[in-house]
Amino acid sequence: MYNKLKCKEAYTDVRVPAAPFFVRLDGWRFHSLTEKLKLKKPFDRLLAECMIEAVKNIFRLFNPALAYLFSDEISILFPKTNLFGLRVEKIDSILAGFTSSGLHKALTKRLPDRDVPALSLDCRIIPMKNPEEAVNYLTWRQSEAYRNCYNSYAYQALIRKAGLTPQEAAQRLKDVKLSRLMELIKRYGIDLNLSDIPRWHERGILIHWETYKKMGYDPVRGIYMTAERRRLKVEWFLPSFIMEEGRSMLRGLLRDVF
Repeated sequence: MYNKLKCKEAYTDVRVPAAPFFVRLDGWRFHSLTEKLKLKKPFDRLLAECMIEAVKNIFRLFNPALAYLFSDEISILFPKTNLFGLRVEKIDSILAGFTSSGLHKALTKRLPDRDVPALSLDCRIIPMKNPEEAVNYLTWRQSEAYRNCYNSYAYQALIRKAGLTPQEAAQRLKDVKLSRLMELIKRYGIDLNLSDIPRWHERGILIHWETYKKMGYDPVRGIYMTAERRRLKVEWFLPSFIMEEGRSMLRGLLRDVF
């Protein structure tokens, strides 16, 4: 009887192909989170730093290759692995829960005087065939970051300066082209020139491993020697992934992944 019930578990045997894959996490109703915590709009560096801390915990425990963040979205690239037996159900649920709890912990630590509400992120998996496909994926997400940046600034401009309600502003910006978003920001203004928008607002943040040399003493041999170590590097000033500089950077980081 129990075996028959176990067989009813939906999608329990669905697995990711044995190849590198991205896990993309998206915040659920994070706009209410920013309201409750009184975070800066449209972007708050404190929230970005807390998201980075949550992602670093994933690096330390699960050892992915890199992660790309913007707004409330996180894309994490895993090399060929047997993570949770490659079961989609396990990967999605555990990484979403682990990231949510890590972000909640980081926010609670940074904002001890505020009541941080429960957080939730959804999770999906995107298999990759080769390095160029991964470069194209990250280029796509960065293009979304760029549009999200200007859409967010235009949204705030319409609310603060044009007097629209959040619902009216959202409707006004529906399907609006990027050039029009920039016009709205310039027209209504929010005490910030377009040229002053921080790079990470437009292009996102990248986290990856880097190797470095460290001098140490070998007590057995009685000599000083240089050892190679690795550490996490956070890139706040990314090049455009559409341009060759950005694509070359990504190809270098992906060299040992595929």
